[in-house]
Amino acid sequence: MENKANPLYEKDGWNPLLWAACNGNEDIVRALIKRNACAPYLNQKSSGGDEENKDGVAEEEDFDPFVKPKDARKYGKYTPLHWASYKGFFKVVWILLKEKMSPLDIDMYGNTAVHQAAAAGQLKVLECFLSRGVDVDVKNARGHTPMDLATEAKTKKLISHATKMKLC
Repeated sequence: MENKANPLYEKDGWNPLLWAACNGNEDIVRALIKRNACAPYLNQKSSGGDEENKDGVAEEEDFDPFVKPKDARKYGKYTPLHWASYKGFFKVVWILLKEKMSPLDIDMYGNTAVHQAAAAGQLKVLECFLSRGVDVDVKNARGHTPMDLATEAKTKKLISHATKMKLC
């Protein structure tokens, strides 16, 4: 970074922030965030862009980080939060959430970071999302919830408990 490296540089779908999050390197994640490397992952619209009014002019709509885009193949991409969640890097997850990355951004299969954490059995990460009120009933592009992707009994128990608490 001291040599003016571009924190947004991307090659083969990877950039420095994705790599750092995937490898759990908190220091590099923090350094990249200071250099605005998280900008491509913030404020993604639920429809994939601004809506147009009747005159064909784009109108900005209110951003809701808890609404996922509609077309996974068109708008989905892996985010640093996906990787940190899947790998169980709890501190990196908190850093990224603090920077306003949405746990409901989707990959090209419609999976959220919650789906990734559930599939990998990452209990601490799931507890982190649940403490923030993230919906565990959200479905991916194939209609699967995080519970459907969970393979470990402890993970299923946690998600089941969260679902019951929400229904009360």
